[in-house]
Amino acid sequence: MLFLTLISEAIRRGAEFVTLEVRVSNMAAQALYAKYGFTRRGVRPRYYSDNQEDAYIMTSPPLRDPAYRQQLLQLRDQLLARLAAEGIEILEEAA
Repeated sequence: MLFLTLISEAIRRGAEFVTLEVRVSNMAAQALYAKYGFTRRGVRPRYYSDNQEDAYIMTSPPLRDPAYRQQLLQLRDQLLARLAAEGIEILEEAA
């Protein structure tokens, strides 16, 4: 929900794209970002100072694209339904 909220805030502020770095070993995070349409755009060698691990650079589709916004709404609705089924209530401002 936090990740989706961050994308929504980027849209609200008029951003064209969202770009992030993720550890090459963090497959779970990469899968989450891919689910939200992010693709790998490059590598930052030795990006992490704790172990010199590389980072993938991942970028969203254009935030102004109506099809991408529709995809985000569908993903949000699916997430809210799943959380509700688990008994987790989300405040409307976060959605």
